[in-house]
Amino acid sequence: MQLTETHARLATVAELMNPASVAIVGASEDRRKFGGRILYVLKNQGYRGVVFPINPARETILEYKAYPSILDVPSPPDLVILAIPRDYVVQAISDCGDMGVKGVIVVTSGFSEAGDEGARLERQMLDVAHAKRVRIIGPNGIGIVSPANQFSLSPAVSLVDRPALKGHIGLASQSGAVMGTMIDRGNSLNIGYSHCVSVGNQADLDFCDFVDFMIEDPATHVICTYVEGIKQPDLFLRTAERAQRAGKPWLLMKSGRTDAGAATAFSHTASMASNQAVLDGVCRKYGIIQIDDMDGMLVAAAGWAKYPDLRIRSVAVLSPSGGGCTIAADRLTDIDVPLAAFSEPTLSTLSAFFDGPVRNPVDIGAANDGAAMSYVEKIHQAVLEDAEVDLVLSVVTNAPILTQVGAMIGNAAARVAKPMLAVVLPGGYADGAREQLTRALVPQTNSLDAAMRAIQAWAAWTGRTAASVAVRPHGMAASDLTPTGRLNEEQVKDLLRQYGIRVNEGRVAITPDDAATTAQVLRAPYVVKVLSDDISHKTEVGGVVLRLGNTDDVRQAAASMLNRVAEKKPDAKIDGFLVQEFVDGELELLLGLKKDAQFGVCLAVGAGGILTEMLHDVIFAPCPLSKEDANTLLRQLKVGSMFSGVRGGPPLDIDAVADAIVRLSWLGHDLRDRLQELDINPLLVLPKGAGCVAIDGRALLG
Repeated sequence: MQLTETHARLATVAELMNPASVAIVGASEDRRKFGGRILYVLKNQGYRGVVFPINPARETILEYKAYPSILDVPSPPDLVILAIPRDYVVQAISDCGDMGVKGVIVVTSGFSEAGDEGARLERQMLDVAHAKRVRIIGPNGIGIVSPANQFSLSPAVSLVDRPALKGHIGLASQSGAVMGTMIDRGNSLNIGYSHCVSVGNQADLDFCDFVDFMIEDPATHVICTYVEGIKQPDLFLRTAERAQRAGKPWLLMKSGRTDAGAATAFSHTASMASNQAVLDGVCRKYGIIQIDDMDGMLVAAAGWAKYPDLRIRSVAVLSPSGGGCTIAADRLTDIDVPLAAFSEPTLSTLSAFFDGPVRNPVDIGAANDGAAMSYVEKIHQAVLEDAEVDLVLSVVTNAPILTQVGAMIGNAAARVAKPMLAVVLPGGYADGAREQLTRALVPQTNSLDAAMRAIQAWAAWTGRTAASVAVRPHGMAASDLTPTGRLNEEQVKDLLRQYGIRVNEGRVAITPDDAATTAQVLRAPYVVKVLSDDISHKTEVGGVVLRLGNTDDVRQAAASMLNRVAEKKPDAKIDGFLVQEFVDGELELLLGLKKDAQFGVCLAVGAGGILTEMLHDVIFAPCPLSKEDANTLLRQLKVGSMFSGVRGGPPLDIDAVADAIVRLSWLGHDLRDRLQELDINPLLVLPKGAGCVAIDGRALLG
């Protein structure tokens, strides 16, 4: 068949999500089989396009005319789904290409996830698809469910008895089971989806291709993704930038978090640069909200779908029980989300129901006349109307007339357009309340954990910073450094000087006597450090002495150091000493660079000196960074509060540190093809206006 111009063009994701015609290869009437469920779901859920069941043994299936093969259909279908054994898939895709099919969903498993032979077949399948301009979704997925387009091409068992509800949540999942579970959970909670896709092995189309589609899709207000591996990091970063510019919330649930590579690292930065830590930095930069629980992700997405402008700065907690109030308040404190201070009108309204003072959280069961549950609706409405409250968290515990309680909460929510989340904690006794809340379209969950994950996600989105562009500091040229391998401290400092990062002055000496002579050209007090490529952490072997007052002290310190190092690390080759001017700072930080296998060179900033291993207070971000990015990272550190001054101490020079971070990030960007690791530890931070100084450093260049 001669390719037409239309056939030669690759189909877009939007076209695949809304095909005018589909074919099911392996179609059946038996709903126990994939091909049977796919056809049944497609028919039962009202697909309006043309359907071609493919089965050589049948003339009709579910009242549709059947065809022996894809080559026998009267016109090329827009989309084909393959529910056939693995060994027939490659030929089927070839036939689809010859027919002019735009896209193929491969639900069949046993490809790259199943070993070498499966991986070989997957490569062969992809080669054929590329040659014949066919897009592949899968393999090892369960297809597409698009309520917005009234179209489902999937064998998901959760779709057999009832379709996915139509709503505004987009879902791209590497796991078919996760997608099916979330659709089913959504149905039970009256939560709907715009589009869902199971990407499986992502042999061709990546989950980011579908996120790109959802970013532009007006029916999708919030995007959920479940992934086990990011196969195309560059595409992920481009998609993240687009989502950030569009201002559309993106929730990411990532499994398979590891610390691969930490055991072989020789720098602090590299040892802490786990896959997850680097991904955290990427998501933080681009405003992607990570979440580690399906229910939490669904609740968070449901909130954004119902309240597109949801912003959370403070929360009001209401419960029939004092225990429910206290537990919820504690959990909100754990995630750094404050309780709202009620306005005077709200306090005045609530005071009619209580004998004593009213405060947030509100224990409804403590109302004053024994008919507390009858006040549920009025109390909820009063708090919902308070302009100081961003979210009402209604924690439903065991109480009388619980079904009516659910109805009253729903009535209040229907009257006031204020975000509300209900947590229904009892078991079967509360099913009536759950049903009432579902009817009222109140977002709800049975888990306080899921609620806290959702609230944390909403608060993180509220507090996100605007996208900023990294700009190279004026006059800073790219490095012309030529050394390779492990760079010692002095070589690292030469590199830092080229990028305008301040270092403490020092000289290299070979012997203790040379060290004393060298000190004469520097300012006291002095520091002496051992110089050896075999010693990563000098303090651990007694290889650093501080605050030496004169040149005789320098000579003696260097001589004693030789003995200590020889005892603790006898195999180390000693190249000499570094004699430096001593600088005293208010705070020690770690700055570093690490080349990540997926996202390239990333910058690390955290607590430095002896606190590095103790606190593990380190944050990563992809290079290069803007000044705004750098300031945000510093404020998010556990030690970040020290920049404002501690216990009467002076405020510290955060602007100088941010400038050093920006400069180091450009160093990482410029040397991205060669740099493996770099540490500045410590970077001493001085009082405001006095700057910061890199005191020690190591690097590994290829």
